[in-house]
Amino acid sequence: MKDWVKEKCDLLIKNREAIHDKFKFEDKLMSVSAALIYTGEGREADVERLKECRKILRKNSGVFSKFRASVELALLTKMEMSGDPEKYINDVKDVYKKLVKTKTGDNAYTILAAMMVCEQGKTDSADELIERYSELMKLMNDQHPMLTSTEDISYAMLLALSDRPVKLIINDMEECLEYFKKTCKIGIDSNSLQGLCEILAMSDGDKKAACDRITGIYKKLKEKKAEFGSSSQVLSLAALADIEAEPEVLADEIFETSEYLSGISGFEDKTLEKENRLMFSAILVGEGYGKDSPTIRNTYINSALEIIKAKQTAMIVNILINMVPSILSGLVGSDEETTEDTLSEGNKTKKELDDRH
Repeated sequence: MKDWVKEKCDLLIKNREAIHDKFKFEDKLMSVSAALIYTGEGREADVERLKECRKILRKNSGVFSKFRASVELALLTKMEMSGDPEKYINDVKDVYKKLVKTKTGDNAYTILAAMMVCEQGKTDSADELIERYSELMKLMNDQHPMLTSTEDISYAMLLALSDRPVKLIINDMEECLEYFKKTCKIGIDSNSLQGLCEILAMSDGDKKAACDRITGIYKKLKEKKAEFGSSSQVLSLAALADIEAEPEVLADEIFETSEYLSGISGFEDKTLEKENRLMFSAILVGEGYGKDSPTIRNTYINSALEIIKAKQTAMIVNILINMVPSILSGLVGSDEETTEDTLSEGNKTKKELDDRH
């Protein structure tokens, strides 16, 4: 394992421990997700500030607000890192309200999409971005109605934030999807394939070469009995599609990273599924190579990582909203209090968040 990858792992471990200690009732995947956001910025988690941000969030949202449900910890992390938590949450709410007025729906994925707009400092052009986003979602839904769902909202918005023409994005997605199915045949489900293709469509370049690189890494990991399965964790490999290193080298780095994390509390098999550990490992390796190598397009890697993290967070939200309400009620509660209001919120979360197109 390269030294800079180990340094990232150690920072991720430290951040997860700090967040978990103060937010014990949060889902383990969401705790790692929040820790990963800090790690990507090379920062240590400021848990006291996170707790202050929770108070600000609750002051600016109702008891049953979706802002205080499954996506809360990711939102708190972004609030804290913004430097002005109150302005950040108000900006997100403003963009969110505009999105809800479209056919996007009133759900946690829409919150993630609003966060992406604010992260890019595009609140002033939110209306234009929402038009691009709506056009993208419509075309995606027209071509693949069975594959396009609420889970696509957050990273479809990131695609809208790119400068590429909408029709070119859709054409590139179709090219990648056809190539994956007819040539690569890596055996992952159609939803995950569409996700990979959406990420690859963010940039110019040889799409088939990018598909080949992802396929090579996937197969090399499979040879090591390190399999993503057929789920959306495999999206993390898209961050490596533009890196000029041999697939075997990248697969070795991901495998070694996963093995290293497997011996750490909070990342071991009994706590974190192997597929999820591989997902986080691939993101760490992608971040490291993205900043270490001058031969790659850093803009693409950074954007790809953001879109993958959004999808990863959306995937975690999807897991949470399909759990039984009694489990959810524990996840949305505070480590400082378990109130009747919190339990009521948990009982409503699945119904309120599971909106579909």
